[in-house]
Amino acid sequence: MNEATTRPAQTESHDSDPVRDKPGSLWFIWVLVALLLYILSVGPAARLASPTPKTKPIFRAVYAPLRLVAEQCRPARSFFQWYINLWLRSSSGRLPKAGW
Repeated sequence: MNEATTRPAQTESHDSDPVRDKPGSLWFIWVLVALLLYILSVGPAARLASPTPKTKPIFRAVYAPLRLVAEQCRPARSFFQWYINLWLRSSSGRLPKAGW
């Protein structure tokens, strides 16, 4: 049997793909994803940094930009306080003595 008869004919689509047409848009999406992951990583990082005092200066340095935003913007401060406290709660429901 001929190989051409067993496979369906592959035709190239000439339709334009908006993501491929604009290479900058894909880059922009990756930057947004990275920024979102950075913002959301503050909670797990606070949990990892809270029991060991040696890691607290590293935590503060890495998340200094978020602290600056939280100091200037009240809704951001409220969000970060809530989000970090969500990650710091122990199984008893109490918060450890830790600030960010």
